[in-house]
Amino acid sequence: MAGALALWAGTAAAGFDRPTLCKGQMRFYNEDKSFTLYDMRLELDSSSYRVQAQSADDPEGSDDRGRCGAYLGGWCRHSFPPNEDGTVEYFEFRLLDRGNGRYLYSEAWFDGFTGDSLMRCVAR
Repeated sequence: MAGALALWAGTAAAGFDRPTLCKGQMRFYNEDKSFTLYDMRLELDSSSYRVQAQSADDPEGSDDRGRCGAYLGGWCRHSFPPNEDGTVEYFEFRLLDRGNGRYLYSEAWFDGFTGDSLMRCVAR
């Protein structure tokens, strides 16, 4: 029970106890130091999240949903179903408050690739 209260207090203090929409663009770096630019959309509501990403190379994009309350300052892990060989792919993300409704969104994948986005977040 104390853990649930701490989880709620952390998200409520950030203002994410109400549905919140964050938008920005993320540079996701490739092995050759080039990057792909993604349009990012992050929906938060207490401990629920939805991360959407779309690029010119991937117009269909991705749409990942889950539950985690540690995204402000901590890390949330979004795991995918195991591959045929049993490998579980995942990415982790977090938000760092930059003030005035702006947050630094950081994403790190299981294979070492990373990306960051300065997002503007507004309660809906």
